[in-house]
Amino acid sequence: MSIEELLAEVVALLQCEGRVSYRMLKRRFALDEEYLEDLKSELIDAKRLAVDEDGKVLVWIGASPVSGSKFQVSSSQPPA
Repeated sequence: MSIEELLAEVVALLQCEGRVSYRMLKRRFALDEEYLEDLKSELIDAKRLAVDEDGKVLVWIGASPVSGSKFQVSSSQPPA
């Protein structure tokens, strides 16, 4: 499994569960410490999708969905 595939699976798991221990991630995906650190760096620092809790748990914070803008820009020209 590539790192991209692993990342997608962990994101899906976190979205569903909300919180996942690092021990469970290591066991479920057969990760060593270095691979886990790479994954944490990507999710926490690069993508800002999760936060670390006490060095034991990865907690989903997700990406804020960008909703359509509701403000209107007025024209600088007066109506005809």
